[in-house]
Amino acid sequence: PEYVNAYELGAKGHLFDNRLFFSTALFYYDYRNQQFLNVVGTSQVLDSASRAEVLGIDLELIGQMTESLSITAALGWLDTEYKDGPVLFAQGADIDLTGNQLINAPEHTANLAADYITTLGQIAVHAHIDMNYTSEQWFTAFNGKANYDNIGQSGYTLVNGRIGFELENFPIELALWGKNLTDKSYKTYAINLQDAFAYEYTIRGAPRTYGAEISYEF
Repeated sequence: PEYVNAYELGAKGHLFDNRLFFSTALFYYDYRNQQFLNVVGTSQVLDSASRAEVLGIDLELIGQMTESLSITAALGWLDTEYKDGPVLFAQGADIDLTGNQLINAPEHTANLAADYITTLGQIAVHAHIDMNYTSEQWFTAFNGKANYDNIGQSGYTLVNGRIGFELENFPIELALWGKNLTDKSYKTYAINLQDAFAYEYTIRGAPRTYGAEISYEF
């Protein structure tokens, strides 16, 4: 069984006549026998580390800059580490995972978003844009050891946007949207199948995607 002692200290509230909302948290997780999936050849093996630690900070700010413009910003910091192994066999060698970063645990994350709402005659307009940053992360507990160099993703930023138009007193909205506007190439998952098939299996995030939609409320 996996056990965790979790500790968290946080605060949230409003400032400047409720024009700024803030939320922050400091947390620490102390794991015993933390379980994770390890791909060995064509099999997925459930392994565990005797001890692992996670220390992190989250901060979120939401500011109502004007009646029309609001901005949201968030920052995250993680320090993760396998403190006590295990030692696993991979690529013909025993690999000690002590000191490695946990799976899917980027050290830094950040996002910034803006929403602008206005009217043009009888038309309500809602524009939204956001940027999301994720620093380097690993999809394997081996990190870059034992020929697992490519089973991870370096830091990247995604940009998304949307603009919607709605007639006053008419429950139909026409919207144009785009995701990954800079057409960033990035991985969302990868596993090492070198021992079984001599290649690495990778899933990549969606490329630049855009479209239009019509919504009707009833």
